Amino acid sequence: MLDIRTYRTVPGGREEFLRIMADEAVPMLHRYGIEVVAFGPAVQDDDHAILIRFFASLEERKRQLERFYGSEEWLTHHDPRVVPLIETYHTVVLPASPEVAAALSALGRIGEGGAPPMRVDLGPTAIEARSAPSSSRSPSATSGATRHADDGGGCRCSFS
Repeated sequence: MLDIRTYRTVPGGREEFLRIMADEAVPMLHRYGIEVVAFGPAVQDDDHAILIRFFASLEERKRQLERFYGSEEWLTHHDPRVVPLIETYHTVVLPASPEVAAALSALGRIGEGGAPPMRVDLGPTAIEARSAPSSSRSPSATSGATRHADDGGGCRCSFS
């Protein structure tokens, strides 16, 4: 399962939020056995960030996140510093194989360098991610039974 979380940070808070993510939260996630596929700044503005995690199943996701967010370390050290930096967040969970997670992990930290276009096969759902200058982004045309959505942030998702 891919767990994709987007954050809207408080104005001016994204840099500190990402520093804490990189230096503290992501290493802690790894110590708790949670696979971080990618994280980093979103490109549409200076207030959004993303975290993508992989879990073997919904049950495993629930168990690992309860253990992580309920830990003494998170509650006493990280939660008091991270939560005030988050205005809102949204999470979606999609079915995905370990191979999909590995392919997305190859992108590294989001926002560093220009990743080439990549297509990941999720079975009935496919995600195409690319880095592109904002001037080259445009909504895609649709045809046949495939719907395309371009969120304006360089991510185009195809649903068959």
